[in-house]
Amino acid sequence: MDVQNVLKPKRLQLLLPICEGKALFALMTASLSLYLMIIFYSIPLVVSASAGTRIFDVLPTGYTQADALQILTSIGEAGRSTYLYLQLPLDAIYPALFAISHSCLFIWLARKRYALSSNWLYVAYLPFMAATFDYAENIGIWTMLTQYPNVMQNTVDLACLFTQIKSLVTTVFFTACLIVLVQVLISRMKVGRLNKR
Repeated sequence: MDVQNVLKPKRLQLLLPICEGKALFALMTASLSLYLMIIFYSIPLVVSASAGTRIFDVLPTGYTQADALQILTSIGEAGRSTYLYLQLPLDAIYPALFAISHSCLFIWLARKRYALSSNWLYVAYLPFMAATFDYAENIGIWTMLTQYPNVMQNTVDLACLFTQIKSLVTTVFFTACLIVLVQVLISRMKVGRLNKR
């Protein structure tokens, strides 16, 4: 195999065929569609009984045991049931879809600036790390929902930690995407100027 076509993070080599064209578009469309369904459908259903309540998934800086009890109490029995039987099942699909689609998106973007052997391609692992912590967070949220009203401190602490790490990894990933995108745009602008000369 041509070394130029070998992805440096070798475990992601299988993703290469779906990191461009219609396959990538389909993945990103599916990921964005599910994300929008969660944001505009399932989360509003969870908090419908308590306007203004922010659920665990959208608290990137974390939460205390008091915060957790306040959230679970304010959304009411219907909200807890919706969280358990709608929001969490949707969020069981989303992390895997996010990981594959966004890893492919980064590979597609990075290939426009770097060789596949570049260390930059290791950034493509970050969506999978974020997904792993997202699943761990979901287990913590499920545990809190099933423990309510006797939510244990260590359950909250672990769920909070997983939420914070997920948020940090996701932030680092999108920052890296932005950096590479800027590099690609600058490179193309330079090429365009040279071609005009």
